[in-house]
Amino acid sequence: MKGASPRSFADELRGIAQHGEACSAVITPSTSLSYGQLWHRIDQVGNFLQQQSIGALALLADNCLDWIIVDLACLAKGIVCIPLPRFFSFDQIHHALQLSEVDAVAHDHADLNKLRGKDNPSSCPLPSTTLTLTFRERTHPAYPPTTAKITFTSGSTGTPKGVCLSEDNIQAVVKSLNHAISDLNLHTHLSLLPYATLLENLAGIYLPFLRGGSIYVAGSDLLGLRGSRMETIGPFLQTVNDTKAQSIIIVPQILKMLLDALDSGWRVPATLKFVAVGGGKTPSAWIQQAQRHGLPVYEGYGLSECASVVALNTPRSHKPGSVGRILSHCRVRIEDGEIIVSGNHFLGYLNPGSVPSPPSIPHHPLVPETATGDLGFLDEEGYLHIIGRKNNILVSTYGRNISPEWAETELLATGLFRQCLVLGEARPYCIALLIPAAIPLTATIIQKAIENINGRLPDYAQIHQWALLKKPFSIEDGLLTTNGRIKRKAIENTYAGLIAQLYKNELEEGGHHGISSRTVGATRA
Repeated sequence: MKGASPRSFADELRGIAQHGEACSAVITPSTSLSYGQLWHRIDQVGNFLQQQSIGALALLADNCLDWIIVDLACLAKGIVCIPLPRFFSFDQIHHALQLSEVDAVAHDHADLNKLRGKDNPSSCPLPSTTLTLTFRERTHPAYPPTTAKITFTSGSTGTPKGVCLSEDNIQAVVKSLNHAISDLNLHTHLSLLPYATLLENLAGIYLPFLRGGSIYVAGSDLLGLRGSRMETIGPFLQTVNDTKAQSIIIVPQILKMLLDALDSGWRVPATLKFVAVGGGKTPSAWIQQAQRHGLPVYEGYGLSECASVVALNTPRSHKPGSVGRILSHCRVRIEDGEIIVSGNHFLGYLNPGSVPSPPSIPHHPLVPETATGDLGFLDEEGYLHIIGRKNNILVSTYGRNISPEWAETELLATGLFRQCLVLGEARPYCIALLIPAAIPLTATIIQKAIENINGRLPDYAQIHQWALLKKPFSIEDGLLTTNGRIKRKAIENTYAGLIAQLYKNELEEGGHHGISSRTVGATRA
């Protein structure tokens, strides 16, 4: 260290390993690694990567012990790490690799076919792991000098964006999270979300290690995951029970599945203390229902451009309907309804052939702030509330501004629907595309639910027609972002014919004609 520079995360981990060498760091269904063993493996992998002159490494693998080792080896040796989600399409992976210009990819052997191009890359085993190292043509990528990690987020389009983050960005979030939940005395974390998701990477690996805790790692098959989706909740519930995990991180859809499991008789393990939910708007009714059942769910908010978490509810500071109070490492202000975050701005987006420059807000060029694109407000107690996306505002043909998330949150809160999308841009009224939850639905049930919702909405935001779809929106189909948010334009394009049908004729009073993706329903005007 130079002068009074803060300790690096590698220094922190090395110190924890020295003081608690025999303590369990990572536990898998087949093995357990102590902190001393973990640090030894990290050092071995880091030294090998340096010997191969790797300056930037992509990481493409399922959640596993080796993922953690490679990621931390990069951080310890100053190698830029680029995690790639396995659920990315072939084109998305190749776009990310070409944009980041990595020297090599560490990957599961089964993923080698995703890397094949016109060339014939050379590969070798990555020592001390079960992963393969595949080399790529060496270039000299233009990263900001302090880049430690590049996280790819698909955003609202299918083309991933590379967000450059420094170790200072990462440490600021991890230490702030540690402070926010310091009173919970959490020691064991069960990883569920992909490690390539920045939230799980920071809060599911770095945070437990900073606390000297243990991480339980199970592959997708043992958690009931298929790609980015959880098709059945049973294996995950069994793993939660078996591992006696104290914390997990989930997305809203998995929360809904947990609520259904509670209604079917599942009991929350006494060991589970903290369940963080993020990645999309969560209906406050779901949070309240969870807590009535004793499921300790707390909603948070963040984005990749701010190195993940910005605000978080905790047991000591909790307000349902909000995403929590602002964490200590950053600041938030509201400008024209938009949430502006400062204190931990990212280094910039990857741009071919140029070094990204730090982002700034228009009219404030010298202030390093991030315009989130999210609409919201801070209440009198300092809790942050999310209203919707700035770019999602609909303007009807009557000139009314409508936030579709308002009606969508109401729809999800009924418990009838797994996903939904409300549309109405340049149209006389709003419509809804609905994905059913795992319960039988009839047109009468849907109609009644929508009428109840419309009673709480102004006339210009009410849902006039609907269609129930048979297939959920998914990342694999290009209809969800990597963190589970719906891609509105992509869905509109996919269901353009059905949407046109919903708007084809003037509303027939009281008409509804079924609940499949090829039939429509209508509410009374």
